[in-house]
Amino acid sequence: MNTARHIACLILFAIATAGCSHDAENTSAFQHISVLSSARIAVHAHGGPDAIVSADGDMSIDGKTVAVTPPQRDLLKQYFAGAIALRNDALATGAAGVATAGQAIGS
Repeated sequence: MNTARHIACLILFAIATAGCSHDAENTSAFQHISVLSSARIAVHAHGGPDAIVSADGDMSIDGKTVAVTPPQRDLLKQYFAGAIALRNDALATGAAGVATAGQAIGS
């Protein structure tokens, strides 16, 4: 039975770390959005300058402010909120995985 627990933990570890690779061919948004602070995220473009989006819906690209219309500002606010929610959900999922693995090892 102890061997089964070890195998289960190894499988959980493999699943948890599978998303941590840095494949240059991968176009997933997961490795192209960075949370800079509680008020700013960076969106990394392939072969282009980064865009910085704020919680207030402001945007700059390559350090230059981009003028946005009120509807665009609303979309940027939604984009920011979605990126923060994605990060928070990922952290919660990781913590739950660690807790599950800890219970499996301790049982």
